[in-house]
Amino acid sequence: MGARDIYVSPDGDDNNVGSKVSPLATLHGAQKMARLVYSKQPSEKVIIYLADGIYTTDSGHVFDNRDVGDAYSSLTICAEPGAKPVIMGSKIIPFEAWKPLSKEALKRVHPAVDARKLVELDLERLGIKNTFPFPDSFVNSWSSIDFFVNDERMPV
Repeated sequence: MGARDIYVSPDGDDNNVGSKVSPLATLHGAQKMARLVYSKQPSEKVIIYLADGIYTTDSGHVFDNRDVGDAYSSLTICAEPGAKPVIMGSKIIPFEAWKPLSKEALKRVHPAVDARKLVELDLERLGIKNTFPFPDSFVNSWSSIDFFVNDERMPV
């Protein structure tokens, strides 16, 4: 059994070799490289090291049974020593996806709010999955949900 280290950095490139001096850029790139390693050496131990930085993905990232070799292999994903990587799901939302409130949504707007200044967004139409309904905070009480644009908190 050997050991294979794969390095990832937001400043890397998925065309790199995945070494410390030539890191990959994404978890997806590291996953592809780990699968390649296991296809040639099924008993290999693979360690994916994440450097400091923010790693974004616009689709949930899933590791499954294709991401390990045989019963003697292992896959470890960890931060490089001293690093604090952040993995975030994100999606760029085009301006034209924002629409005026529907008649149904207009009925739920607090009377003190100018509904002409509000817009709505159909997340499912944008392919954003694993969305869950918000609690009834807009029906029985008035509350807000946070939304981030360019790292700034925007009340919705």
